[in-house]
Amino acid sequence: MTPAAPPLPYAALRPNPRPAPTPAPSPSPVPAAPRALRAATAVAAGGALLTLALWAAAQTGAARAELRARVAQALAERAPRARLVGEARLSPRFELVFGPVVVPARAAGAPPVLTVARVAVRPRLAALLGARLEPGAVRLEGVRVDAGVRGGALEELAELAAPARPGGAAPPQAAPPRITFQDLRIRTALARGARALVIETGALSGRAELAREDGRRVARLALRLPGGGDGELDARWGAGPPALALRLRGASPGAIPAALRGRLPFGVEDGALDLALRVPRVEREAALTAELEAEVRGLAVRWARLAPQPVGPLAGRLSATLRWDPRARRLALEGGRAELGTSGLAQVELDAALGLGGEPALELAVRARQVDWAAAVAALPPALRPPAEAPRLEGALGGRLSLAGPLRRPAAWRLDGDVDLRALRPAAAQARPLDRPFAFRAPLPGGGAREVLVGPANPAFVPLATLPAHVWRAVVLSEDAGFFVHHGFDVREVQEALSRSGDRRLRGASTLTQQLAKNLFLTPDRTLVRKVREAIVTLALESSLPKRRLLEIYLNAVEWGPGGVHGLGEAARHWFGKDPRDLSPKEAAFLATVLPNPARFDLYRRRGALTERWEERVRALLVKERAVDALDDDQFYEAWYAPLAFAGR
Repeated sequence: MTPAAPPLPYAALRPNPRPAPTPAPSPSPVPAAPRALRAATAVAAGGALLTLALWAAAQTGAARAELRARVAQALAERAPRARLVGEARLSPRFELVFGPVVVPARAAGAPPVLTVARVAVRPRLAALLGARLEPGAVRLEGVRVDAGVRGGALEELAELAAPARPGGAAPPQAAPPRITFQDLRIRTALARGARALVIETGALSGRAELAREDGRRVARLALRLPGGGDGELDARWGAGPPALALRLRGASPGAIPAALRGRLPFGVEDGALDLALRVPRVEREAALTAELEAEVRGLAVRWARLAPQPVGPLAGRLSATLRWDPRARRLALEGGRAELGTSGLAQVELDAALGLGGEPALELAVRARQVDWAAAVAALPPALRPPAEAPRLEGALGGRLSLAGPLRRPAAWRLDGDVDLRALRPAAAQARPLDRPFAFRAPLPGGGAREVLVGPANPAFVPLATLPAHVWRAVVLSEDAGFFVHHGFDVREVQEALSRSGDRRLRGASTLTQQLAKNLFLTPDRTLVRKVREAIVTLALESSLPKRRLLEIYLNAVEWGPGGVHGLGEAARHWFGKDPRDLSPKEAAFLATVLPNPARFDLYRRRGALTERWEERVRALLVKERAVDALDDDQFYEAWYAPLAFAGR
């Protein structure tokens, strides 16, 4: 009797299998493989029918009511103050879907601390196979968090994540579910009252993770920000005061809450922000300390006072310690280091404080130590850089500035500061050297410009060495008494101008060098961009030329009458019909008093006499000249009583 052949799988595994004999025809008309496929199909169809039947059974009114009751009970056990105000159902994917869920605030009349429009829970398959029901993934949609005044309600949210358990029972050891969220908005108020600033974030999305580390509860949020960029939030609590850490990467202007954008005096058009903020201890009604690091790239700002067009791109970094004292309502920035650009060569140290208790007050202190000039200028946006014709410098700049006073009353500000130009020097190559004769284009009142030559080739040019001292000293005492002492900026004059301003626009604080920078290289517009460029050119002029050369250029370039009268030579002939070297002390004093807006006062020349008020102004300048011995007694008394004989009368 021939032995039967082994089954096919074992025969196939032998090293040299012999051909298996042809099996006898199956008595069944259906082959084995199709029969197995049909069986599997039947099982799958049966499972699908069973699943459909279970889902259909869960849609009945009684089943949904029972499901809702169980969800509400589970919420009450997990978060006693949470309320299910909507329905619960089982989706075709066997997700438990319910909502809205509301967590009321403890304070009467306050909005809910947390509202979730929809919750979808997917059970963990491995637990189901073990006859346990555990959430494997939770999706939250339409989440609203009301953090209360200055975030005071966040502690209530922490309790939701780690509720107190009766009898000190340990929490279940099941792995926390994977949590995702969409359309998360966080709202907080910076103060109480109807006019308090309320800040609400745009729609956030991302995922959350709950864990335990070193005996503390940890919640981590990975965020996708509105407008672009992402972030991370790490919160820790239990076994000590809570701690927070926030990090943003590539945040765009769209991430700025609308309420804050509305309060800013300027608009942010473009740019990206990286931010790291770490708060090691968060305690209610206690001082709060945070470590701050921030970097901006490609920043573009729109502000009408700055310029008609957006100004940018701008890059920079800031690191500092922030301190908030809730009792004094004082926010301080300490140990700050601000860097312009990314070279690391243009850094300043700064400290600042904003007091909000009572009248808002500002304190600011800035110190620059060896700021590389070329790196600082290169880091500026093109709109802020000095013109190519302005003097170019090499080396490093130093300086300091401090300001303190009530925020809304500049007249009461206290100002101090200085600049250190000792490490600055003119660059080897200059587009237009100012220590030799040069020409510049002076704008005309009706439009266009005329070329003004500053040098001996111009018949109206007056060398400083040929002028009587009372002529140029009258101009210096009237326009910039500290000209030979300061380095382009006179902080004392700015302080006095602030005091005289009566909280209106600042006037009369420009030095002769600042005026010269504007006259030679800039337009007369009143934007902050022009003021910034003027400050840079002022430093370049002060570092490139001696004071007497600066004064000589100023006297021969400044506008001194209507119709484009420029320079002292043209002014002396326009106003008095004489050579500037022959001007009397009173004539020189009058010419000094009409700067820097002489066209406005040409009416005195046409009328042939001064008003009583302007006569007093001229005499006040004569008193200053006598006090510094720019005039002797005879010159002073003669000028006091002498009439003015204007040209053309």
